[in-house]
Amino acid sequence: MERTSVKDVWELELHLFKHAVDHGVRPITAVGIGSWPKEPDPTYFCYYQPRLFLFQNRPSRADFWQLVAQTPWMDGIEKEYKAIIDANEWPMVASHKVSSSIRLRDGQGREVGTIHVRRQSVYQNKSYHVCSIFNDEIVAVCGQQPNDATKAVDAAENKLMERLAALDHPIGSNDIRDAIRGYLAEIGIAPRTRKAKVKR
Repeated sequence: MERTSVKDVWELELHLFKHAVDHGVRPITAVGIGSWPKEPDPTYFCYYQPRLFLFQNRPSRADFWQLVAQTPWMDGIEKEYKAIIDANEWPMVASHKVSSSIRLRDGQGREVGTIHVRRQSVYQNKSYHVCSIFNDEIVAVCGQQPNDATKAVDAAENKLMERLAALDHPIGSNDIRDAIRGYLAEIGIAPRTRKAKVKR
């Protein structure tokens, strides 16, 4: 069996929470964009959104600012944090280490963020084609209206895609329909029927 090759990539994780510190509240990581309240809720300034970026090589300070410059939604970071970030150390990862972190402190000595750089392993594997199972193929085998067959196919989408990905030729509609028919036969549902029962 051929050995899977491995290469390194680098994560840069950015936590910036100056707004929380400015308002005297404890920073809280937000789960999603809409997961924190709107102003004037007193907890509004607690929340911040961490950011994670992937680099092919160790990211330098210059690499980070180049990323910020070419990313429109990050212009606020440059305006509010450039002086702070540039006044602090940059996380450097020596060849015998896997990560480095620094705490960002503003001119008053307050911790207003952190930057983490860490090495991760990426395993190089061969690509394979994943085809979509469109509604046309499902209707062609199972019929137009929702029924036991269409529900079973919807529930087995990953199973069917994995089987189709194993084929050694370009995948067409007939292959998809054959895979659907084969799967329905396995679980005891006849195509184009509303009342067939699954074998237990």
